[in-house]
Amino acid sequence: MKLILIILTILSLGTTASAQKYSFTFKTDKTTDSVMYLGQHFRDKLIILDTAKVEKGVVRFDGTRQWKRGVYVLIDQTKNKGVLDFMIDDSQTITFTLKGNSTKVKGSESNQKMFDFLAYEESARAKAKELEERDVRRQILQRLTGSADHHPTT
Repeated sequence: MKLILIILTILSLGTTASAQKYSFTFKTDKTTDSVMYLGQHFRDKLIILDTAKVEKGVVRFDGTRQWKRGVYVLIDQTKNKGVLDFMIDDSQTITFTLKGNSTKVKGSESNQKMFDFLAYEESARAKAKELEERDVRRQILQRLTGSADHHPTT
């Protein structure tokens, strides 16, 4: 009987040692939800892995577990809408601050680089749309005036 207790004790120590504290915090002005979920995309569904209360615009998922590296999603209260996709890398302590269309990250350089790139991409897309609209206006003006070399000032 003592041998079984010793073996069980050793096994429980081994599993505790592999677990790690984690804390994923989201500060947002984008939600009126009282509960949010941490999950993953699976085909066309969202799989819920953890739950946290929203208190004064802050959602904190914390506990003891080793999260695998990968892409995760912050899910709204309805359980059918992803609010923010993010990565869990080697860091198990990450803070995301969502303000307007901007996302700032502490504790994960790879997430910050991803959100910086997404912001750049959105800015470039808006600039391209503006240039395209300007070109369309120029073409319409050329057709109306019959002038191929007329360049409107902007």
